[in-house]
Amino acid sequence: MFKIDKTIELHRHQSCDQIHNEFSISAQLRLKTTHISVMFQVSHHKHKSWNDCGLLYSKSEDLWKESCFELFLKSDQRYWEWNFLPSGKSRSYVFENWRHCVHNHTRLERQLSITAHPNSFSIEAKIPTTSYPLLAWELWQGNHSTLKFQLACILSDSEGKSYWSSKANAKNLPDFHTSEAFMDLV
Repeated sequence: MFKIDKTIELHRHQSCDQIHNEFSISAQLRLKTTHISVMFQVSHHKHKSWNDCGLLYSKSEDLWKESCFELFLKSDQRYWEWNFLPSGKSRSYVFENWRHCVHNHTRLERQLSITAHPNSFSIEAKIPTTSYPLLAWELWQGNHSTLKFQLACILSDSEGKSYWSSKANAKNLPDFHTSEAFMDLV
């Protein structure tokens, strides 16, 4: 049975160095043939209420316009994207190639748990791979050397917006969909 377990520190994008300096973000990705589990942990180095920061609420249908946690898995040109919001909203997308979406799951099958403490916040999602037949086939086949991943986060509050990703990005604007943004899974 295929199994991956990775813990990654996310990097704040250089375009937002002055925003959210008091935060740190890590993520844990667990991938098995039958399901995907991802947990994002946000730590705040000053005592601040999560409700006061506005990170826990979303008003947008375009989930990435608010505080949003994202997972990308890629095989060759095809890739999958999952968005999770602290409000409990979630979406997933299937892309045939760069930004060419062929399927949008607005009601995806998943388990989502959200935990807030005074100085930390976590969001964990468990997704059955059976909801994504092509991905399930890739994992079942054992062709793991071509799989790549990207973990990303957008924090949005009254201070502004900051972009975080598992791979440091030197470009002027963050784009989590580019090939350069992905890392080898195995």
